[in-house]
Amino acid sequence: MADPTVDKLHQRIQGMSAAHRLLAFPILLAVHRLGGSAKKKDVEAEVRRLVDGKISKDDLDQLKSRGRFGFSRYELKARGFIEGESGTWALTPLGKTYMTAHVNDAIEIPSFTLAPAREHGDPLVPTERVSATPMRALVLPMLEALATGKSRRKELLEVVGELLKDKLLPGDFRKVPSGMVVWKFRANWTLSELSKDGHAQNVDSGQWRITDAGRQRLKEEKPTWDIKSFPSSYADVVVEGAATTPRPSAPVVRTGPVTLDPLRRLLGDTLVNALHERIRPDLGATPSVSTKRNLILYGPPGTGKTHVAKAVARVLTGDNEGGSEGQFRIVQFHPSYSYEDFIQGLKPDLTKTELRYALGKGPFLRIVEDAKNDPNSFYVLVIDEVNRGDPARIFGELLYALEYRDEPVTLPGGGELVVPSNLVIIGTMNSVDRSVALVDYALRRRFGFVRVDPNPEIIEQVHGDTTLGNGGAIVLAEFNDWLAKRLDREHVLGHSYFLGGTLDPNSTGTFDQVWSLDVRPLLEEYFFGDADALKEAATQWKAAVAMALSEDEETAE
Repeated sequence: MADPTVDKLHQRIQGMSAAHRLLAFPILLAVHRLGGSAKKKDVEAEVRRLVDGKISKDDLDQLKSRGRFGFSRYELKARGFIEGESGTWALTPLGKTYMTAHVNDAIEIPSFTLAPAREHGDPLVPTERVSATPMRALVLPMLEALATGKSRRKELLEVVGELLKDKLLPGDFRKVPSGMVVWKFRANWTLSELSKDGHAQNVDSGQWRITDAGRQRLKEEKPTWDIKSFPSSYADVVVEGAATTPRPSAPVVRTGPVTLDPLRRLLGDTLVNALHERIRPDLGATPSVSTKRNLILYGPPGTGKTHVAKAVARVLTGDNEGGSEGQFRIVQFHPSYSYEDFIQGLKPDLTKTELRYALGKGPFLRIVEDAKNDPNSFYVLVIDEVNRGDPARIFGELLYALEYRDEPVTLPGGGELVVPSNLVIIGTMNSVDRSVALVDYALRRRFGFVRVDPNPEIIEQVHGDTTLGNGGAIVLAEFNDWLAKRLDREHVLGHSYFLGGTLDPNSTGTFDQVWSLDVRPLLEEYFFGDADALKEAATQWKAAVAMALSEDEETAE
């Protein structure tokens, strides 16, 4: 087979996410100038020299701390430009072909913005900036907590909270967008900083202890420590909403055109562009042209399909809460779910003492009526696990009404069904389930299918500059590469396996926890009855973790 043309190779580079593409060409050029193969630290040093004057040292340091060098390398590896193990980066034959054609190209760095890495959360949650106690003011209280012999994070935070209960600022008790109280969020990070400085040690998953160096620091600094010595360093922090303004319970009145752009940082350009083409929010809630706003998000397990659907619903409607009476609502299909449950059917009248039946409206008919009465607003119905029920039986004549929006179809129970254009229907579907292949063709014709793939970058966005934040993305990419070759791309892992709220982002033992509690049970289903395949998977997982930890150690140097 002939090698791809240089133009096609350039398209592969342009297909990378903006965050990873930023350093892609400098990395390739650096490896080329270093003879086609070099250690990571040498590549990084050469990249810094190449982009000197184009990216500030502070921005480069932040890019490094957020693992951007490693992420760019893995994107380049996935696209066939880079190879090499154990910290060695080398150009592949395709990489050499590309660099032969582009070695004299100028390095162009587009303008970019580094979003806060540690305290950001859902970009859809209203935020403001307030003053709060800086992290370094919490170091000595955390050392005091460790000196008591407590080892669990929860126990340590309780001690720190007791020590500082009368000393913290009002902003310390607000919540960062990820949902954690500010002072607890920052106190958690002091453990990571103390570990890096050698003053604390992570002895086991979720367990910490003070080192001799930590005890010496506590002894030296405690007599003069005073939280009031930090006033000039009080740091601003991004927190949820306004302190005196409760979250609105009524639908938000939208002004101006609705756009999905707020989701780009959360979901990436490729997915947002696909959603835009299916929904066309730029045409307004009730456009003058016929628009089928029916789509199904499908992909491997753990890729956050329901999370994506809810995020889209919030952006379109301005309804942050959802619920049975909100502008966006959620139902879940299951094997016993029926047309009578979803649209219309006879149901017992529980207001009567004797047994009587009345014609009841299902959630679909109710949201249709609400959307028709409010044509200038978007309404969204999320159908979770759409293929777990029998969609053809559940939808009934709705299949016609979905294709021909704003046209009436007669209901068997009486009356007509008209699906308005301002109602968006988003289903989710697990593509590893073989029933996906058997989805009714009538359903396929009326829904647009949008694929949601694993996104390693989200792990870094959530966990920041931590062992899990830096290494989790690498483990996911490496192990999924093996799974895709061993099975297929539908049987890979989603990023949500690395996002559990109980995971300790600073512990190397977290990778064992993810394996034993989430990944291994899933693979037991994938490789049912094949003990050798499961053993091979365990070996591949350990190798991916070892590589990730090696990369993380180099980044920390």
